Amino acid sequence: MTEEKAAFRAKTETFRIGLISNKLLLLLSIGLLVTPAVFIILYAPVYCDAAYYLSIVELMSEGHKIYEDITSAYTPLVFYFTLLLKTLFGIGINYRFYLVVNLLILYLCGYFAYKLAHSFTGKKPLAFLASWLFILSAYSRGGDAYLLELPGVLFGLWACVLAIHYGKNTYIFLLTGLIASAAFWSKQYGIGFIPLILILIYFTGEHKYKQISLFILGVAVSFIFMAIALPSVYDNLYNGYGTDAAANDYYDDKVVRNLFWAFDYYIKRICPCLLFAPLIPFFKNNTKKEYGYFIFLLSGFGGFLCQFYFNKGDHYFLYMLPFSSILTALLIKKIADWKPKLMPAYYLVLVIMIIRLVNSVYKNQLYYGYIARNERKEQLILADKIKQHIGRVDASVYIYDIQLISQYYLTGYKPPKVAGKYDFSFGPLFYNEQLIRTKFNVSDYILREDINLNWWHLTPEMDSILSGCEKATLKTNQYNLILYDNTSHHADHFSSFSFPFGQYQSVVGIILPERERELRGGKSPPRFSPLRGLPLPPLRGSAPQRPERQRLNSD
Repeated sequence: MTEEKAAFRAKTETFRIGLISNKLLLLLSIGLLVTPAVFIILYAPVYCDAAYYLSIVELMSEGHKIYEDITSAYTPLVFYFTLLLKTLFGIGINYRFYLVVNLLILYLCGYFAYKLAHSFTGKKPLAFLASWLFILSAYSRGGDAYLLELPGVLFGLWACVLAIHYGKNTYIFLLTGLIASAAFWSKQYGIGFIPLILILIYFTGEHKYKQISLFILGVAVSFIFMAIALPSVYDNLYNGYGTDAAANDYYDDKVVRNLFWAFDYYIKRICPCLLFAPLIPFFKNNTKKEYGYFIFLLSGFGGFLCQFYFNKGDHYFLYMLPFSSILTALLIKKIADWKPKLMPAYYLVLVIMIIRLVNSVYKNQLYYGYIARNERKEQLILADKIKQHIGRVDASVYIYDIQLISQYYLTGYKPPKVAGKYDFSFGPLFYNEQLIRTKFNVSDYILREDINLNWWHLTPEMDSILSGCEKATLKTNQYNLILYDNTSHHADHFSSFSFPFGQYQSVVGIILPERERELRGGKSPPRFSPLRGLPLPPLRGSAPQRPERQRLNSD
């Protein structure tokens, strides 16, 4: 009896130790997720894309209408959602408030990723791993800024969860279609969730044809509603991609290279566990649903990879992260059932991936990107300097540097109007010559970095125009800028003309690459990534690459 009690106590003690270890591991995992959020709220600078979106919301709060009074090539849902938040809470210029909202959206995305992973694997620890990987990966891939992508991911994952958990219910798919379409109305790329949900319905639905019909009806209802409520949206969902003007800004000139680069970067830097994905056809005893899960996850990863047809940006990875994270967890289950001897190799790759991920977030992003540089403080100092030099509140300011767009939001100054609309020129046509000429003509002030003008696609005529303006130098520890006072004679720079900017494809007069090489004395223009953290190697014999002030977020 004594031996039995001793054995029982030993088993109980072993169980308690294991339980304590699991709790400590859980607390450590949660701590690794929560800590970056604190640093993001305290130190994250105003990202240029976020500043552009929030500046549009500020204009809308003054009574201006998007598309009618403000040029925008993005779907409107997030703008109106942000305007609602601003109105309800009485928010002024307060970027931290929107960072908190963004983090809440990120955690909701993580919750839906957990629900999906649990449905696919049937195991809570694997579902937690998938959610954990998604959230931590998102921090350094655009999840630290108030962007349009995360709301789209939220609606898309929510619709996927409804399609999985209510596969027996038919009429819920009308609501699922409405929610899935909200992913598109958050940002155009969210339309990718619609075919993905059709894949889920086909492989998991019990009344799939009726469910598919109701789902498509739900999507159609949202498009019809938008055509009635905001018909101008359909005339403004094009932003110049595929035109010569966009190619001049290096968006479309190397499409295939961009796609291969994005795939290679994702496998090497973000999720090397995807290297085991080719083993999927060899797994035994896969049910139809499990094949559907794999097709859904791989289609989600590959489909959203096509975003890089348009541009390079680490925030584009936000759409891909939930699919790779869930697939990473699902592979653990399937490889363990199929070839247990492969598990040490898989766990080794997974551990290396997690170590690099933690290093990327905590060292490269939080320390070097936030604390060491303290760019948010620099942005606020610069905003004060700009307001002191300009003085008036009604001045129009043309910010001729995409990395300085944050000053539109922080200073409250409006961009110049083009064809009767406030125009930030955000997108492929940011450096289009005809648009630049027009803005020079109508802007009270012009702000740019104090660097070689040839790099900025300026003709000698434009260079001479700037040299004729009064200018002030604005310096901080990180910025060296020139503010041109164009108020006294900007109307004399060009003869007045009507600029046809209703559709971007009507833009004429761009500087083609051949013309730019001529202006640069026969040298090729520099190759660069206009967004953060993703520089391209320079071509042999090209001009030196412009040093970026962007945060480090590569591994």
